[in-house]
Amino acid sequence: LLNEIGTLLEGNEEVLPKWKRPVLTLASPQDVVATPEQISAFHDKLGSVEKTLFWFGQSRHLLLHDVQRAEVVKSEEAWLRRRSAD
Repeated sequence: LLNEIGTLLEGNEEVLPKWKRPVLTLASPQDVVATPEQISAFHDKLGSVEKTLFWFGQSRHLLLHDVQRAEVVKSEEAWLRRRSAD
């Protein structure tokens, strides 16, 4: 499974720079599926000039089912509010 995910991340090398829409990336350095380096690389390669990366250090992969759920939801809501105000 982890090998497949790595392949997917690497397979998006051509697509990521073409992505121009706003992006919100929510992640945890404790994720068991993707390393912090993979997450950062994915986020950095996105072509969008409007991209945000939030780290949730006390959680794992399923952010909405973990101890920082409320913080995750607040971050999402704040990001969406800022986007809708533009």
